[in-house]
Amino acid sequence: MVKISKFSVPTTISNNLSEVLERQIIFGEFAPGTRLTEENLVKKFNVSRSPVREALRVLKQDGLITMVSRQGAKVPAISVHDLDEVYMCRIPLEALAAKQAAMNRTEDDIGQMEDAVQNLCDILPQNDPRGFFEANVLFTKALHHSTHQSKLVRLLSSIDKQALRYRYIAYLRSPILMEKSVDFSIEIVNAIIKKRPRHAQSLTEDVLENSWNNVRNEIGKLAV
Repeated sequence: MVKISKFSVPTTISNNLSEVLERQIIFGEFAPGTRLTEENLVKKFNVSRSPVREALRVLKQDGLITMVSRQGAKVPAISVHDLDEVYMCRIPLEALAAKQAAMNRTEDDIGQMEDAVQNLCDILPQNDPRGFFEANVLFTKALHHSTHQSKLVRLLSSIDKQALRYRYIAYLRSPILMEKSVDFSIEIVNAIIKKRPRHAQSLTEDVLENSWNNVRNEIGKLAV
């Protein structure tokens, strides 16, 4: 994920607009509770209403906005309840992905994952939560790709987008989680390389359960 400071109208306007809005929601540039009106977005990005409506439809489908009666689109609140719902779905899917990756990965897949892990190791000393987060998302995508299971990847893409805001908040508020993430990434890639599907699955379950608890604590502090 690349930080975009200024939006320019591309050929596929609605797709690119939804990606820009997605990043702004994930990184808190649109704070929880912010209303995203068609009128304001048309003015902000200098586009017509049609691509704005399509972009909002995509964001709603991905769970990144809600549609409120008489208010229109709104960025959902950050809450422990929402986090719990997301992770109850995310953990078994990610664990299944790790298992499938260990069974189906190719040599090219291994190379992609190893490069992604090296990128995480290089960024870690820079104390850059946003850069690390973006690198971690790329690692996750590389792992998902190595499953060679298209339906599973589609399911993961949807639920993972809803988890991204929480993952970023966790790195911001608890930098130690970045170091733990690197350790996990190295261990999970080793399990995948060695074709140990059950170990990859259980490792992912354990790590994400721990991550869930850590993020839950940080979200709880925000509510105090």
